[in-house]
Amino acid sequence: MLPTFRSKDGKSNRWDKIGEIVKIYPPVQARTTEAHDTSRDRVFKCEIWNPSAAGTHPLVVYSHFSGGNRRAASFLCEHICSHGYVVAAVDHSETFVPNSAQAEHVS
Repeated sequence: MLPTFRSKDGKSNRWDKIGEIVKIYPPVQARTTEAHDTSRDRVFKCEIWNPSAAGTHPLVVYSHFSGGNRRAASFLCEHICSHGYVVAAVDHSETFVPNSAQAEHVS
């Protein structure tokens, strides 16, 4: 719901301004970690953005496009984080190089 404000004279029934109040959480620096897939003996690099505000936050998982990587849309992940979400972006293997270990050396 958008908050509304009456005109300055207070007599009018019309609304002068309509605006939205949005809370912005500046994100902390993204940190890099690793996700372990033990069933397939794989390790995936992962970037995680956390809002600066303490507490419980919903999680958004960003999946890059074919041929991309976890940092392909860092700007978008940071923007989503600034609205109070934890964002995780994972390099998933075999999107364009069959061996994920080789992908680290190619890039």
